[in-house]
Amino acid sequence: MTSAGCSLLTPLSGYSSGDDALAPAAEAGPTGERDGSSMAPGDADPHAAADATLDAAADADASTDGPPPSPNLYADSSFETSCAPFGGFQGDVTRDKTAHTGSWSCRACTRPTTTDYFTADDGSFHPGPVVGATYRFEAWVRSAPGAPAAPDMLAFLRTANVSGQFTKVEEDVNDIAPLTSTWQHVSVTLKVTAPAERIGGFVGAAHAPDACFLLDDVVLRRIQ
Repeated sequence: MTSAGCSLLTPLSGYSSGDDALAPAAEAGPTGERDGSSMAPGDADPHAAADATLDAAADADASTDGPPPSPNLYADSSFETSCAPFGGFQGDVTRDKTAHTGSWSCRACTRPTTTDYFTADDGSFHPGPVVGATYRFEAWVRSAPGAPAAPDMLAFLRTANVSGQFTKVEEDVNDIAPLTSTWQHVSVTLKVTAPAERIGGFVGAAHAPDACFLLDDVVLRRIQ
């Protein structure tokens, strides 16, 4: 990376990375009959009472969907101001006018001296991951105009210690389908089980001559 806390990664080649409970009631006929039973004028309709109970239960379920999602930890998720906190590890990251939303994305390109892989990496920028909590990293990626598509891409979410030497603590990874000129959504989720100083996400690709990819609309948030 170009920023102070560089990434230490395992080479990318190491990852491959019933029956209805309540059937509809039959419509009442002219004599008030329903489901073969008779109803005298003025009798209470037991089916109406059951329907009301089900409607109340549905309203209760709708009101207990849980709290809204926690905020996105990236302040400038669509890179309208800069690519920060993302930088390149064994590659270079610059802004690009081909955007998924807004006006900008970030373009990550391999360096001529790179021999294995390169990344667009946030440097595990966010402090204080909570042990027992679950976090999700999301992004949109595609091939970069005018450059060969980056091969064998992966999305990572990791915790790390950055005091002294950078040390990865925990990590999860997901494969990314081969890139095209169409934006695709990628995500990876990690439950934190060990104390660590920082958490962050990044996208990596195997080196190929002049290969690049675009990254946009990044999200990092606690989901549980």
